[in-house]
Amino acid sequence: MQSDELSLRVGQLSSARTRARLACALRAAVELADSQPDPLRIPPLIRRGEVRANRELLPELAERPGSSGPLGLEGLALTSLLVGEAPSALYHKDATASLTAAAFEALAALERGHPTASTSDG
Repeated sequence: MQSDELSLRVGQLSSARTRARLACALRAAVELADSQPDPLRIPPLIRRGEVRANRELLPELAERPGSSGPLGLEGLALTSLLVGEAPSALYHKDATASLTAAAFEALAALERGHPTASTSDG
C-alpha cells in the first residue's frame, strides 16, 4: 500500500464514525445470536453458537472502539476485518482462527494503543 493510501486507511480506521460502527456491529452480533430466529426471514449469516460462546468477550471488544482513548491501529484493522469480512470467524466456520482467538487478538492489539489512533473523525 502506498503512503497516501495507507494514510487514508489510517484516517478511516481511527475515525469516530468507524469506531462507532465497529462497536455497534459487535453488539448487534451478540444481540442477534441471542434472539429467536424468525422462520419467515433469511437466517443471519453470523455463527450464532460461536457468538453466544463469546457473549462476554465480544461486548468487551466492542467497548474499546466505542471509547475515546487511543487504540492500536492493528487492533482497529483486525476488528474491522472481523465484523466486515465474510471469511472471518464471525461468519465462516472455516476461518483461519476461531472467533475466540480472533477477538482476543483484536482486543490485545487495540490495547497496545497507538498515538495516531485518535477519535477525530477524518
